[in-house]
Amino acid sequence: MLERLIEQMAAQEGIMKSRKEAQSLEWVGRMNSIRSRIEEIILRDVILTL
Repeated sequence: MLERLIEQMAAQEGIMKSRKEAQSLEWVGRMNSIRSRIEEIILRDVILTL
């Protein structure tokens, strides 16, 4: 679920793997930001279902 959501959000924000080679530090930073946001969303959903 996490990986699928990361891929979807990256596509929505226009973050392509081709940018990884050209602008690696920016790409890593943006992907880390997406991962953090997705993890927060998933944790919130898990907590609300308890």
